[in-house]
Amino acid sequence: MTDRPTGAVLEVIEAVPLGQVLVDRVARDVGARVLAIKGAVPASFGLRTERHSVDVDALVAPADFESVQDRLIQLGWLSISGEDSARSLPSHSDTLAHPAWPVTIDLHHGFPGFLADAGKVFDVLWEERVLVRIAGQDVAATGLAGATVVAALHALRSPEQARNVRELDGLISAWDAGSFGAEDRARLAALADRTGAAQVVAPFLARIGMPVAQPVDRATTQALAEWRVSSQARETRGLGWLLALRRSQVSDWPGILRRAVLPDDDAVLRHYGARPDGSRRWRARLRRILTGLGDLPRSLRILWHERRALARIDDERRPGPRGPER
Repeated sequence: MTDRPTGAVLEVIEAVPLGQVLVDRVARDVGARVLAIKGAVPASFGLRTERHSVDVDALVAPADFESVQDRLIQLGWLSISGEDSARSLPSHSDTLAHPAWPVTIDLHHGFPGFLADAGKVFDVLWEERVLVRIAGQDVAATGLAGATVVAALHALRSPEQARNVRELDGLISAWDAGSFGAEDRARLAALADRTGAAQVVAPFLARIGMPVAQPVDRATTQALAEWRVSSQARETRGLGWLLALRRSQVSDWPGILRRAVLPDDDAVLRHYGARPDGSRRWRARLRRILTGLGDLPRSLRILWHERRALARIDDERRPGPRGPER
């Protein structure tokens, strides 16, 4: 085996598995619980084909998040999660980068679509953890049921996108192939229910012959509506800002609108690649405004449909005669 030449850098294909091992080792060193998710984990169960990821994903027990994050920062990793997005959207992770690494680490303290308490969700996933061999090391990872639900949640976040359609179809094919038995299906249903994800992944479960009853209570319907809106807001920039306005006091609107229309130089550089001076900065800001305006009709439609869903539940719960169906 020959030594790398001085000054050689990691390739992405090398950095992702090594980064996954690094996070696992950091967690062990500080006495924290961390699970590898996505990437090599679902592939190890045959839930997706082997392919190279471009970043590292790890789910940390919420109580341990700061200790793992702080240790990575001590090792030279920097948080690059900015304040450019609307603050009304819940944050589930922090993205870390290192000047010597060609990949980022997405350090999650929650995962969108698990509607139960984040601490409970992690405990349930931790119960069925397995060790996956990554870069020659045993790394703690989600088990079959957890890996399946995480993959389904990720694909259903934007189900109309071609890549997510392929991901979901591949996941369904893996479960329809007959490799997983009745006990596996029972564990999958139980984990989805205990983590509050059953209603969210209901479209996937229905397609593998495990239908889930539709919610009839307002709390569950509202939680589902919030998840759908938040998921689409991450793909539709204008929706996030509309939510921020709707959920804030009128006195806060000027500040929200300023951040939406005129982000600071760091946000411009991070999201648009424009230098923080010169005409490119203003062209980036103009592009941002035009994108937001283009998103506006779709954003309004999304909000309208979710309000209709909640109103329908309220009508059904209200005593007395109801008007004709519309």
